[in-house]
Amino acid sequence: SPEARAAVAQLQDLPEDEFNEVVGRLGEEAASTALRALGFEVTWVNATGETGWPFDLIVRPVSADPEPWPQVLSAMISGQQAPKMKDVEAALLAVPGAAIVEVKASLAASGDVFNISAAQLATARRLGPRYWLARVKKISEGFGQLRVLQDLDQATRDGRIKLLMVA
Repeated sequence: SPEARAAVAQLQDLPEDEFNEVVGRLGEEAASTALRALGFEVTWVNATGETGWPFDLIVRPVSADPEPWPQVLSAMISGQQAPKMKDVEAALLAVPGAAIVEVKASLAASGDVFNISAAQLATARRLGPRYWLARVKKISEGFGQLRVLQDLDQATRDGRIKLLMVA
């Protein structure tokens, strides 16, 4: 739409760090919406601002009678406390079907290169199939296209995802 093209043009005038933050937030919102449509309960940990956690979303399958989140996750989600990552991981593993999701977004349909931190890779290795990567492309066209990889560590080991180092 003309409005979307105008908004994208304005984004491209931002400094790089602000541009990346806006595109990232749009991607997180799009991934949240898409995962809900796929039958997941989604908690967006960065909904009110960047938290610094090595993930953006916490998901679990929707249930007719959901159990409450473990105390550590409830406190983290509500912003009441900042628990240690090991406590978050232990609480997550106690919830059947729960996973954490790192979202990577871009405006373009092509271009698969994106940054991922050492903390994100380490967390993916520890959590295996409980650490997902959500890739959202074409944010400039509404909610974009979503691809979810449900075990980033295994995908890296299998060669489905390649790591690129730049010095």
